[in-house]
Amino acid sequence: VATGLADAVFLAKEFVNEDDFVVALGDTIMDSHTTPNHLSRLIDYHQEVDALCTLSAERIPMEHCSRYGILDVKKYSNPSNKSTDKFIVNDLVEKPSIKDAPSDLAISGRYVFKPAIFDYIEKTPYGKGGEKQLTDAIKLSKKGGKIAALQLADNERRYDTGSFALYAKAFVDFCLKDEEIGPELREHLKNLKL
Repeated sequence: VATGLADAVFLAKEFVNEDDFVVALGDTIMDSHTTPNHLSRLIDYHQEVDALCTLSAERIPMEHCSRYGILDVKKYSNPSNKSTDKFIVNDLVEKPSIKDAPSDLAISGRYVFKPAIFDYIEKTPYGKGGEKQLTDAIKLSKKGGKIAALQLADNERRYDTGSFALYAKAFVDFCLKDEEIGPELREHLKNLKL
């Protein structure tokens, strides 16, 4: 039985074997119309820097930092890197207060790992609520490898679907963007007596 996100990830150990792998949180939807898309760029960057863990990240309002894992980062420097969205992670803090938040860069529900993360998950102590936190395992993994982060592009968006209201908002946004049902839904919304 998984108690916490780290335990849930650990359940994939035998399936993953010795391959790098992606964790995509089920309560997060990415709207990415860039080419290549965000997940492809995340995997490419993970391989480029040979990171043990590469995180998807997004800028958030500071008043929301207590809802997320927040990153302390430095820009990835490489002569061929002209990008401003690539980072090396110095530290990460799970759900800090505003005063304890090292930045406004939050983990956004997509991860690429080397299988070595399983060793760190095993070593991670159970924390609040008797759960193993994935953030704690990632912090511990800094001892054995690089942690990288790739920020969402300006035209990409992460939808949190972890509550009924957030799910409904995401559903409506995607429906409105759909060529087939968008016009009909817009007309319906205009006619609602709100």
